[in-house]
Amino acid sequence: MPAEKLPTGGKLWARPIVRVSDLAASVAYYCQRLGFTQDWIEGGDDPAVAQVSRPGVTLMLDKQTYFPKPGKPSVISLTLNDVPERPALDTLHREFVAAGATITKAPFKVHWDPNAYEMNVEDPDGNVLMFWGNVAAGE
Repeated sequence: MPAEKLPTGGKLWARPIVRVSDLAASVAYYCQRLGFTQDWIEGGDDPAVAQVSRPGVTLMLDKQTYFPKPGKPSVISLTLNDVPERPALDTLHREFVAAGATITKAPFKVHWDPNAYEMNVEDPDGNVLMFWGNVAAGE
């Protein structure tokens, strides 16, 4: 059965909001350690929100609004599409280690899918980026 066409066109763009305590430090961490690019930063002399992205994911880093609640870390699940222009999880792990990212769980095989691996990375505020993907044969 074909999907019903929605009046809005049916396309949505997910852009998770990650609560941070120090916006400048968080932007630097995401850009220098996790390979993101700063798209914009807003808030005048005391910036409150910024957007960072890398191919396939855009995040808003926010230090002053009411979501998410302060002191409660966010968990963002990111799945790699293992096609030639996207790295496998082991490649991404090596990239993050070389850049000094905080890896809380190196790639490990999950018990519920024989082909899936998971890796967890933490930002300076304890927010977790949970990456899913494959690893190269023989890894």
